[in-house]
Amino acid sequence: MHLQLISKIKYISFKYQYYFFPAVYIPALIIGLPGNLAALFVFTFRVTPRTAFSVYISNLALADVAILCTLPFRIHYHLNGNNWVFGDVACRVTGILFFANIYMSICFMTCICVDRYMATVYPHTYLRLRSARCSLVVSVVLWLVAGVAILVFIVMGPLESNAEDSCLIFSNERELRKTVHFLFSLYFKAHFLFSLFFS
Repeated sequence: MHLQLISKIKYISFKYQYYFFPAVYIPALIIGLPGNLAALFVFTFRVTPRTAFSVYISNLALADVAILCTLPFRIHYHLNGNNWVFGDVACRVTGILFFANIYMSICFMTCICVDRYMATVYPHTYLRLRSARCSLVVSVVLWLVAGVAILVFIVMGPLESNAEDSCLIFSNERELRKTVHFLFSLYFKAHFLFSLFFS
């Protein structure tokens, strides 16, 4: 009786995902994908001359497109009662891309903020650093770091499908701790480097 009650509570607590997440993801996909593709095209091919702002906006749009391309899998997963039918590899890849590109979007929004901050507070320094080449270097470094992190996470397997055909975010507590430790170490290293160069 007690086990049945616990399983019923778990079922009710997860049932909202079947309706809530698709209701959020579907409009985001319909509106966001064309909008970000248009922004990517305009800021990559139409805006001249290239500026640091246009480079960061292009990369932000690219990261958002990558997130949006994983949404059809998540939508199908939740509409199908959290039943993952695409296999373990697809679970790992789409899950990692989803979360990694959320962080990449945050990184490029931070780059835009830093660019505006430098232009306002340190205008003379900004004049030397405002070239599109400098922002391209920053963008390439960010994508390389993200690529390494994605490969590490796919190999470590913080996401995997289980016997019940669920695509689990973190399969056990040990993998969760390792992943959180890795993310925090990246954050503090980036914060240290930022403070070193801009203080």
